Amino acid sequence: MILVGGRITLLPILFYTGRKRIDVYLDKEFEGKKIAVHPNDNTATIYLQADDLIRLIKEHGNEVELSEL
Repeated sequence: MILVGGRITLLPILFYTGRKRIDVYLDKEFEGKKIAVHPNDNTATIYLQADDLIRLIKEHGNEVELSEL
């Protein structure tokens, strides 16, 4: 389980090759907004629509739940 409220990047989930699915809980405040994430390197930042990132995570077989964190 990963709880995200703006402290870590979610992109490494796309490269996870383990057997278990990862459940992601994303702060509901991100929904419909542009967010900044590190592209697996904390010396750079990219901006994505949170909805696009959620779609990508789901396409890789993981669940995303929007919650008030």
